[in-house]
Amino acid sequence: MQSRGLKLGAIASYLWVAVHIITNFLYAPILIESIGVREYGLYQIIGSFFAYISIFESSMSSSVLRYYCQALNTESNSEAENILAICRSIFRKMALSLIPIGTVLIIIFRLFYASSFSLYEINEGSFMLGLLLANMVVTMLNSVYLSGINAQERFVFLKMLEIAEQIAQPILCYLVLFAYPYAFTALVVQLIISIINALIRYFYATKNCQVKVVLHHHDHALSKEIMAFSMTILLAQIADQIFWKADQIILGKLYSTAIVAVYSVGSQIYTNYMYTGSTVSQVFFPRISRLYNQEDGEKKISDLFIKVGRIAFYCSFLVLVTFIFVGQDFLRLWVGKGFAQAYSVALIVMVPFTIDIIQNIGISIMQVENKYHFRAQIYLLAAVLNIFSTAIMAKYMGMQGAALSTAIAMALTSGLIMNFYYYRSIHIDIPAFWKNIIFIIMKLIPAIIISSLIIKMIPNFLLKCLIIVGLYSIDTYFLAMNQEEKAMVQSVVYKFTKRKERS
Repeated sequence: MQSRGLKLGAIASYLWVAVHIITNFLYAPILIESIGVREYGLYQIIGSFFAYISIFESSMSSSVLRYYCQALNTESNSEAENILAICRSIFRKMALSLIPIGTVLIIIFRLFYASSFSLYEINEGSFMLGLLLANMVVTMLNSVYLSGINAQERFVFLKMLEIAEQIAQPILCYLVLFAYPYAFTALVVQLIISIINALIRYFYATKNCQVKVVLHHHDHALSKEIMAFSMTILLAQIADQIFWKADQIILGKLYSTAIVAVYSVGSQIYTNYMYTGSTVSQVFFPRISRLYNQEDGEKKISDLFIKVGRIAFYCSFLVLVTFIFVGQDFLRLWVGKGFAQAYSVALIVMVPFTIDIIQNIGISIMQVENKYHFRAQIYLLAAVLNIFSTAIMAKYMGMQGAALSTAIAMALTSGLIMNFYYYRSIHIDIPAFWKNIIFIIMKLIPAIIISSLIIKMIPNFLLKCLIIVGLYSIDTYFLAMNQEEKAMVQSVVYKFTKRKERS
């Protein structure tokens, strides 16, 4: 049942990735057309500021999941209920703390952009930050129930709910923006959807999963341990947000919201690229937690790292190759003229980012083994340096300089330092991992070369994509996949054809 749940969770995750990417790509032109380039740039900058607030919730949510899974593995229901109660109390205090934090953030926003934004943009941006803070409070107060659902591996429900949310948001925004064509309108819709989503998760967790939040006893030592673990994750996530959001904030200061709008189009491409390989690894957190307590758990975790990395690479490398060949055509069809520079912005980051994507399961492994502090320290240092290098490189090289600064930092941390740490401290067989990846790349070279030659003679964008995906898929199955991976593909195809025959 656990294996079947993981497979269904992985399938649901990739379905969510497909829907997320499609809706995001549909959402951007809707916003640009409805509210204009400058308002869209303002929307992206506000999202950059909000990202620094949202990491408080996600860091605590990871802590809840870790300690809640540990309690469930020992079959201590009372301890599991107590952990959720402790975490709920912490979340409530954090939600209250967002009021002064948000006030300070709005003041900083107004002062920072006073010289480059109009008064209207500053006032609207301040109001949008207030809406995002309200959204954050709703999400934070609901996080213990999200962790409870995750711990019981109800991944299909969560992903289906997220898919519904992804579809609903652009549709509602499209309808409402006709009457109120402003950037803040999208955030009002987002807040309403978040409230509905929180209520659904609450009732599902309490009714279907029997998740109970009961304080049986005060455990100050555990509270401190959870907070310490959370601060470690928080440190790393602050670094991540500096990587991905500082560029837009700095470009907004140096240039204008219009430049940020172009850069954000490129950033949306590499952000969506992240989901192609990293999303599926999230479903393995409970399994890693169980393996860690087994006698030969270290070897099994290493094997899982390689197995998941191979599958993630098949998906992410296909997206990367396709974007290299047809990315410029895609941008013209997606957002029209004036966004050509977004191609180089996206590609500069996507290449080194591939390493982080295919090794994303390493984050869950470090969290389970309580070794996440190293990643936090290294990424924070790299992120701070990235701020200074982005400010310099963006000044002389524009948005390409900002992207290059982020790419270099990513290559050094994810590509070099983290791989060394995985090998020495986590005892992952990194040489075997890269032997597998290099083997796959070598086997895929024929499909890449043939595809590049054929698409030169074809003007149609969709046909180009179909040729690349078709040749890549055939090459992958017959030359690159091992027997276990082929069996997985055959199983999915068999089940799909059987269901089609029944219908």
